[in-house]
Amino acid sequence: MPGSVTVSKAAHAHIAIDHPLEYADIMAALPGLIANPAFIGQDPKHPHAFYLLDALQTAVGSFAMVAIGFSLSPGGTYQVKSAYGLKAYQFTSRVKAGRVVAL
Repeated sequence: MPGSVTVSKAAHAHIAIDHPLEYADIMAALPGLIANPAFIGQDPKHPHAFYLLDALQTAVGSFAMVAIGFSLSPGGTYQVKSAYGLKAYQFTSRVKAGRVVAL
C-alpha cells in the first residue's frame, strides 16, 4: 500500500552512529532515493522490511541503500530502519543473488 515514509530520531541516531562517514551524503539523498529509487530488494534475513537503492557516491561506496519497514507505524507511515552506502561488489552480489531488481 502506498504511504509516506518517515525517519525517526532513533533511525537518525542509528545512521549517524553506525554509518558516520556516509551520514551526510545519505541524509541529503534520502528524499530522492525514497521517491525515485532505481532498484528495490529484500534481504531474506529481514522479511518484514525492503530496501531501496540507487547509485550515489558516498564516503564508502558507490550505491546508497535505505531499509524501510513493511508495516505502517501507529501514525500511518512507513519507517526508515537504516540507510548506508554499499560498495559496487556488495551491490553486484545482491543483484546476482536475486535480492535486488531494477525498477
